[in-house]
Amino acid sequence: MKDPIPPELLGPSMKVFTGQASQEWLNKLNKKKVRHANYLHYEPFIWQNARLTAEAFVQVFYEQTKRQIAGKHFYVAGFGRVGKAVAQVLRNLQATVTIAARSDEQLAEAAIAGYEPLRLTERTVFSNGYLVNTIPSQWLDPEKSGETRIFDLASAPGCLKPSYSSEYYTIHLKLPGIHFPVDAAAALVEAILRMDIEERGGTCLKENESD
Repeated sequence: MKDPIPPELLGPSMKVFTGQASQEWLNKLNKKKVRHANYLHYEPFIWQNARLTAEAFVQVFYEQTKRQIAGKHFYVAGFGRVGKAVAQVLRNLQATVTIAARSDEQLAEAAIAGYEPLRLTERTVFSNGYLVNTIPSQWLDPEKSGETRIFDLASAPGCLKPSYSSEYYTIHLKLPGIHFPVDAAAALVEAILRMDIEERGGTCLKENESD
């Protein structure tokens, strides 16, 4: 929606399920005693959305490079939910995957999962492959990546440091909705139904019940 729902149209008997929402609007809902919950904080939805993002990235890669994934080397920056999903899809397609991360926790987890870990620092250089960013912060100096193609899957404004640009960089927002609108909508509906049921103390939906 272009603008948020006016709080005066909502009553205390209603509940609003939000995605990205301003704190100002949420404060107005609180003032009107309108209940609300953010599906972007719901783990099952987050993981489903990560899986859709990973599959959509594959389509983006094919469309933009006209190359196969098998045998290629990919750096995946960040090993959160989207990073894990992207790395798994790439490995399943027989790519070599290096996980670049800052935290010891993520690096250790990546190594245990069978990926090559690479500590991410200001001096890290990316070469001989493709870089897929999943870290939602402006951390990358494109000079450190040379001619490595950068696919940014994080939220705007992306991973490039302020005032930097690169001809080898592209950012890809809202991939699930763009490439898999039906599946993305189904995932959202199921998440909202499950959140509502769980809040009421009920059991989870049966498989395919929300179809």
